[in-house]
Amino acid sequence: MRRVRDGDVAQLEVLWLRHGEAVHRLCARLITRDDADDLVQETFLRALRYRSSWRGEGSAAGWLLRIARNACNDQRTRERKEQAAVTASREPVTHAAADARADLLATALDRLPADRREIIALARWHDLPSDRIAEILGCSPGAVRVRLHRAMRELSEIIRTLELEQS
Repeated sequence: MRRVRDGDVAQLEVLWLRHGEAVHRLCARLITRDDADDLVQETFLRALRYRSSWRGEGSAAGWLLRIARNACNDQRTRERKEQAAVTASREPVTHAAADARADLLATALDRLPADRREIIALARWHDLPSDRIAEILGCSPGAVRVRLHRAMRELSEIIRTLELEQS
């Protein structure tokens, strides 16, 4: 990343090869639509555009994942604006081919606020340690643990409510 920041933009390919898959996994988990490929490209374009802002204090992977997170947040904002123009209500995501438990989890995650879904994605699906998540989110590792605990508790409550609605 230091070389990219200093003007050797060809080294961006090295970053893409090393971190592109992790960026894609994060984007795929944070965005419910099939926009992950576009968001990975957007992430690396932003990394190139804002390369001079990288201070070298954290890992390049953490910096890229933070950019990816911001790109996903921007995408969600655009989607919300588009959706608000079309309809005021949002139907939960359903997956006809998935089993009932997966449907329930998908619906519960869909109802979870984006910031809570994001921390669950980073911790549980990407299996990142709290210090790495803290770097991405710009907070302390302690705050990450508290947010994750609250997100998991809220997810459990949503699942319980959905189970009661189904019975």
